Amino acid sequence: MKQAFLLMILAVATCGYAQEAKVEPDEPFIRVYLTASLGMGISGQTSVMSGGPLMALATLPLRFRHNWFLIPEAYGGAFRSPKFPDKTGFIIHTYPRYRHQMYGMRFGRSFAPPDNGFSVLPSIGIDYLQIEEPYFRMGNYRRELEHNIYRLYAIPIQVDLRFQKRRDSYAAFAIGMRVNKNNRRSFGSLTAGVEFKLN
Repeated sequence: MKQAFLLMILAVATCGYAQEAKVEPDEPFIRVYLTASLGMGISGQTSVMSGGPLMALATLPLRFRHNWFLIPEAYGGAFRSPKFPDKTGFIIHTYPRYRHQMYGMRFGRSFAPPDNGFSVLPSIGIDYLQIEEPYFRMGNYRRELEHNIYRLYAIPIQVDLRFQKRRDSYAAFAIGMRVNKNNRRSFGSLTAGVEFKLN
């Protein structure tokens, strides 16, 4: 009787160990990616900011198990304005621009169909935002271009579409549709780039 009881305990322990070994995932707990994207800004305020400026976005997405993402990012661009139709400068003549620089973090979850390499990633976060707004002031002999600098926080809301040939490939094509909500001047953008898996 004692031997049968010991054999039963050994069998249960062996089955439990086998189940634990079976559910142990092959994926690492965190996967690290690197994304670089370029695109066009959408001001939505043609009376103040206009044109389709070049926007640049760099992220270092950290993907956890069950498809959750944490996304550190750096983002920026510069809009032209109908308030400043003429170029300025002594040697290099350029148009005055509204410049935006953002650094922050987004959080989201990837929705990935199991049978192909397409996934949708909605995310939301918070960014530190610096805006440089041009204006003219009267100098000794002529008008001089200056910039007001505003530092505030923004709420980035973004939806990424990722396409890759195979789900286990190391590179993917990424499209980002984004709105940057802030208390100064909200704007949007559409970017496209490449995402690389680093581990």
